Amino acid sequence: MKLVKFEQDGCRSCQILDNILKQELNVEPDEVLNVSHDATAVEKASELGIMSLPVLALYDDDGNVIDKVVGTNIDAVKEICKKRGLL
Repeated sequence: MKLVKFEQDGCRSCQILDNILKQELNVEPDEVLNVSHDATAVEKASELGIMSLPVLALYDDDGNVIDKVVGTNIDAVKEICKKRGLL
């Protein structure tokens, strides 16, 4: 499995999620995709139907999205991190 964080520059909620992951949970996503700089990130976000950021997406080993969290709800963030085995 792989946990991917979608973010963009200047996104206050993205910074809050980053603080939750790093400072409160001591967790690093497997990959961070910044839609401000990366056309591939924009394409992947579009494929997932992402309309707002931040998003944590959990992929299975075949590259299928099995769960995603939009925003900064700490309980939902903890749950997706647990599914990934990071907590």
